[in-house]
Order: sequence, then C-alpha cells, then structure tokens
Amino acid sequence: MSAYDFCATKVHHSRAEIRRQQRRVSCPQAPSIKQITGCLYSLSHLRGTDAIILFLRMKWKAARKGSMTDDMLLAIAKRIHDSCTAAEKIAWRYPRNEGEEKIINRAHQHLAEHRAVRWILRRNIVNGVAPKCEDIAHAYATEYPWRGMPWVKNDGAVVQGMTMQTLRKWAQRLRRDWHLKIGTLKVETPMAAGEVERKATDLEW
Repeated sequence: MSAYDFCATKVHHSRAEIRRQQRRVSCPQAPSIKQITGCLYSLSHLRGTDAIILFLRMKWKAARKGSMTDDMLLAIAKRIHDSCTAAEKIAWRYPRNEGEEKIINRAHQHLAEHRAVRWILRRNIVNGVAPKCEDIAHAYATEYPWRGMPWVKNDGAVVQGMTMQTLRKWAQRLRRDWHLKIGTLKVETPMAAGEVERKATDLEW
C-alpha cells in the first residue's frame, strides 16, 4: 500500500467514524429497563404499584423467578428511583431532549397497556369473549395519560389511526407481551380479582 492509499484509507475511516457518531447523536438509544422503572415509580400515584411490578416481571429476567416476591420487586424499584439524580427526576416531568422524551413515552405506554389489559379482562368476564381490536385500541387511547403533557407522544391517537391490518398486528403484539390467551371465557358469577386474572390470562413469567 502506497503512502497515498494509506492516507486516503485513514481519511475514509475517520469520516465513517464521524458519520457513526452523528447517527448516535441523532438517534438516541432505546431507554433502559432501569430508566423506565425509575420513571414508572415516579408515576405510581397515577396507576398504583401493580404496573411497576408487572413491568419488571415482563422485562427483567431475574424478576421472573418465583423467589422474587412483589414486595421485593417494589423495593428494588424504589431503590432504582432513589438512586436517580435530581436532574433525571426533573427530566421525567420536563424532558430536554429526544432521549428523555423516549423514557417518558415508554413509561406512559406501559401504563396505558396495563389499564387496557385490565379492561380486556373485565370485558372477557362480563361478555365471555375477548373484545374486538377496534375496541381494544379505543380502550388503550382512552387510558393513555398524555393529556396536558405536550412532550408526551400521544401513542393512543396513533393506534386509533392505524389501518385494520396494522391494528391487528398491534393487538397481536399486545396479547403476546401480556401473555393473553386468544379465545373465549365462560361467563360465571363474580369472582375475586386474582381468580379472574388466572382464568382470563396465561401469565408465564
């Protein structure tokens, strides 16, 4: 390799590295489980602690073990929240960039899905059959807590504006992520919440 070829290759590699750095800056990485957990804990007053516990069981492999109780997971979530800096906690309410907005959007998306799934379970018991995709999308949009927060992406409106084919794929993803059985459920007399969840879903953590 000549000196000219060596210099040209070095310049090419340098430019490629600059482009990679620019892509990293323009496309923030997906939020981590820790970041979303901290944000969810700060929003627990909106939806309670069940959503936090379920998020950890769904996304954190260690939390799927039977030895991890709900109280233990909630304590872990609290420690994660308390370990976050003041700047991070402020960013959950007033994000300064796209990366911080993604953390908030992912947390609100989980909260909306959690409420929508609970709605599906109630409808499944009352009607004895799973609701239609359009009804699920409407419930999701209704539960999406974005109002009054212009920096939170209105994912509920996005879902309602999907084509039927895309909406079916979205509903399939929701059922898969939350381990919902596709089928019917016999209409029965009122049962305890735990029994309803056991009969209406298949939670294989």
